[in-house]
Amino acid sequence: MAMLHWRQYPVWMARIAAIWMMVAVGSGATATSPPPPATAPQLQALTVAQEARLTRSAGGGSFDSFGRAVAVDGDTAVIGAYNTTVGTTDMQGIAFVFTRTETTWSLQQTLTASDGIVGERFGQAVALAGDTIIIGASNSDMFEDVRQSAAYVFTRTGDTWTEQQKLTASDGNPRDFFGSAVALDSDTLVVGAPSTDVGGAMLPGAAYVFTRSNGEWSQQQKLVPSVGNARDFFGAAVAVDGDTVVVGSTGGDVNGAEDQGAAYTYIRTGTAWTQQQQLLAGDGKAGDRFGVDVAVQGNTVVVGATGGTVLGEPMAGAAYVFTRNEETWSEQQQLAAPEPELRDFFGHGLALQGDLLAIGAFGTDAGENTLQGAVHLFTRQSGAWHHQQRITTNDGNAGTGFGLDLDLAGDTLLAGAYAGAVGSNTNQGAAYVFRVRRQVYLPLIVRGP
Repeated sequence: MAMLHWRQYPVWMARIAAIWMMVAVGSGATATSPPPPATAPQLQALTVAQEARLTRSAGGGSFDSFGRAVAVDGDTAVIGAYNTTVGTTDMQGIAFVFTRTETTWSLQQTLTASDGIVGERFGQAVALAGDTIIIGASNSDMFEDVRQSAAYVFTRTGDTWTEQQKLTASDGNPRDFFGSAVALDSDTLVVGAPSTDVGGAMLPGAAYVFTRSNGEWSQQQKLVPSVGNARDFFGAAVAVDGDTVVVGSTGGDVNGAEDQGAAYTYIRTGTAWTQQQQLLAGDGKAGDRFGVDVAVQGNTVVVGATGGTVLGEPMAGAAYVFTRNEETWSEQQQLAAPEPELRDFFGHGLALQGDLLAIGAFGTDAGENTLQGAVHLFTRQSGAWHHQQRITTNDGNAGTGFGLDLDLAGDTLLAGAYAGAVGSNTNQGAAYVFRVRRQVYLPLIVRGP
């Protein structure tokens, strides 16, 4: 971000000189100067440094898809590898838990389903909060076609993770793809099942809310849109923050526009969830797939639309920011890559934390590497979002899918590259840890005697 010289700003009052003081937000530094006037300029910049590249240390194979799903909280990260073979069981899937000591990451434990089967794809979706991990296994029935898909809960005691509970939908059926998306906030968990039949409609989808009491999880409510149609794929993406849930519906038709997509917000009062609003892109079109990913924090929702055409580039992708005023959500801003290109797929991979937003574009070319992928960072200043930086990997190769899934925690950004090569193993996958430092430049007011 270009810094402006102080002489470009008006003189605020006589005998006051402005000198710049940099305060690293979140670093523990504090400003001791008097607060600046309300009109004083506040400029933000980001410093991003790669801290680690995480891979399976031993036993990995081609097409493991390590990094297809990622989550981070504090000094703990969980990474799904849903195509991994376990013993002789093909595509059963594994999740890997890493922990950080200072700046060094090490493998803490590998997690598998206690009743894993062929094609389960355990690790297709992951969520992490404190000492709880949720892992989706959306294809539990892929070959056997006899049992429901599931989500598995693991909890940590000391340094050891233990499978606590297996969750299924109360009315689930084989091939619902329950567990395709998961989201966790404290004692509330949301699981997407985008292929669920509802009423007489095929594949409109559903989302299920579970809550934890005394260490046990139970289904609280099944969420469906007020108007659901065949192949809406409601539940393809889910997010939760407190008493607000957001569900993406990537296949939703809008006024005849096929696969334009929608997102739905729900609020909880007591133990009951009600639909608050349907969210649509103001400039939505057929094939946008709005709702392919969603994020929520407080009164801000972000919705990805990877099929959107931007500046004449089909499937360049976009993301839409909505804000809530009392009980009404309104579109605030549309975000896109500064130089959108064909099939960037910007908008799949969203991570929101306060005034920092990370958006993946897993189809972006990087130099000669086609489809290497990228992550774009935005910051919110004075109510508007501004593009700050594009991140790519120096060791990436073509088709790595970097940025397909993201998470933010504090100053830590975790990004998956599920198709990255590791040694001679093509598409084994990796995940990258970055430290993102937000800096605010404030004028330090020096008062004369």
